[in-house]
Amino acid sequence: MKECSICSHKDVAEIDKALLDGISVREIEKRFAVGRASASRHKRSHIAAERFEAIETAIENIQRSDEPVVEQVKDVCALLRRLIARAQQSGNLSIANQGLKNLTAALETLARMTGELEQPATTIFNFAMCDSFRRKAEAHRAQTIDVQPVVEAGKEEIQ
Repeated sequence: MKECSICSHKDVAEIDKALLDGISVREIEKRFAVGRASASRHKRSHIAAERFEAIETAIENIQRSDEPVVEQVKDVCALLRRLIARAQQSGNLSIANQGLKNLTAALETLARMTGELEQPATTIFNFAMCDSFRRKAEAHRAQTIDVQPVVEAGKEEIQ
């Protein structure tokens, strides 16, 4: 297989940095006097692989961490923010959008863990299992003003 002409280019480090910074392949072609197809192939094959390896390394570091889970979630949030910024710079809005969804979920998890996100206490009663509740509910269906006695009767039957 033929060696990548960009990888053997004297300015490969600058080309890689420009690609990682989201500079267009067309601009790379002009700035460094390289073929557009070569720059595109290099971006797709080598730059994407480097990004993937960097992400994999960051994830492995988080997984191996002895830090408390809250700190690990913070690390994930920081990683997601960097990925979103890179995706926006490169104009890949679908990746940025997906990253934003993942960041939102991670922040919600962090907020729950730290107590910043209060969840209302809920109690779920399965009144469908109680025949007497069903009969009482049918009898009170027309009377929607005061349902408290029906609820209390259902609670008593469950206990």
